[in-house]
Amino acid sequence: HSRAVAEDAAFELKELKTKYTVVQNKLSKLKGGKIVELQRRNKDLTNQNEILKDMLGSMKKDLSTKDINLRQQNTRIHKLEKILRLQARISEIKSMKTNSTPRKENLDNSIDSYDIRKLK
Repeated sequence: HSRAVAEDAAFELKELKTKYTVVQNKLSKLKGGKIVELQRRNKDLTNQNEILKDMLGSMKKDLSTKDINLRQQNTRIHKLEKILRLQARISEIKSMKTNSTPRKENLDNSIDSYDIRKLK
């Protein structure tokens, strides 16, 4: 009778070892699949990060270019404002020409000969 119990125990032990091996294989596959999935996700995130870095670099270059253009436009505006002030002053002086004296005529002649284009 003890021999039958021993054989039953040996059979159960063999079944348990087989089940353990099957479960261990399934677990390995699940772990391997999860690792592969996480590696793929990591690669995707790394690629997205590189794309965003490139976009940021491009935006910085665009911003720098726009800043340079803005400074150039501001310089042009200041020059044009100066020209407008000078033209207004010249018009004011010319309007005084009707009441001119010889001294004022010399001043008017010097203003007429002044080339505003030199300011540009």
